[in-house]
Amino acid sequence: MYSNITPTNIKYTNHALERMQLRAITEEMVLKAIRNPDSTYIEDDGDTKFIRKVDGVKLHVVCQPLPEEAKWLVKSTWVRGEDDHGNRVDRDGRYLGKSKRVMHTQGEARPHSAFPWLNVLLLAVLLALVILLIYFFIR
Repeated sequence: MYSNITPTNIKYTNHALERMQLRAITEEMVLKAIRNPDSTYIEDDGDTKFIRKVDGVKLHVVCQPLPEEAKWLVKSTWVRGEDDHGNRVDRDGRYLGKSKRVMHTQGEARPHSAFPWLNVLLLAVLLALVILLIYFFIR
């Protein structure tokens, strides 16, 4: 039913693109879910939710049909059982442990640290400690 959908038939909201990057979801994964879903649901607002197991994870993709353009607008996407940082969580959002699912291919999305400045701070503290040690040893 959706097998004729190509990357040119799909548009993304900024929200969807941000979530894909944050959640390590590629356009290829989204395309697989839309082309051949395990299940679909029409939501109350007319959006369609596509669900498919892709690369070992249960991917959810919410789209709005754009019939005048013969396209689908991807509004959001997520992996069931993962939070925004790739950690495994239960239905209530309780932490269950780190996920091993990350992408290492160049150009693909990767989850990023919620605190990117933390690495810089740790490096600065380490550098300050080294300088203090050198100072005390040469005194």
